[in-house]
Amino acid sequence: GLDNPRQLIRDSYNADKGEVLDQVYQMDNAFVIARLTDIKPKGTLPLDAVKKDIEPMVRIAVKGKMLKEKMDKALAVAASLNQVAQKIGKFVMPIQNMVLANPVIPGAAQENKLVGTVFGSQPGKLSKTVIGEAGVYSFVVDGFTNPAPLANTYKQKESMMQSIAQRSLGSAFQALQDKSEIKDNRVKFY
Repeated sequence: GLDNPRQLIRDSYNADKGEVLDQVYQMDNAFVIARLTDIKPKGTLPLDAVKKDIEPMVRIAVKGKMLKEKMDKALAVAASLNQVAQKIGKFVMPIQNMVLANPVIPGAAQENKLVGTVFGSQPGKLSKTVIGEAGVYSFVVDGFTNPAPLANTYKQKESMMQSIAQRSLGSAFQALQDKSEIKDNRVKFY
């Protein structure tokens, strides 16, 4: 990022596409010569404008759907997790001591949806397919262990309350901004 780019931002609002700004901007440890390469219209951008940015996410979603279909077919004819793994050419990876508060799967990634599904499942039952962030999963829960009670939950509760309060204030402000007819031009002046 640039340190204190206010003047640069203000000048860019007065420039045309492709124009090199007249001024050389001096930042803390850099000089900036700016050229306005693109002007994006307000509102939803056309597909061509965002295609490069969303293409990896779309590929992952399509691949996840394909792998889910493959796993669903294997689950339909299998009685155990080992049979499912054999049918799809993968292996069973046992995971122990999974904690709801830490949804990171060793060797995979942070899988909130998977961990939430695990903790909502019945022990001993083969699960349905779960599409996660870094893979497609099926599992069998061996059992649940009650964790030791937390000694001091005051700080955790306080932190959660602050987080909720900040989020609700931000949401309320955003709702007011969305419903109002006020146009925020502060970026042009600061």
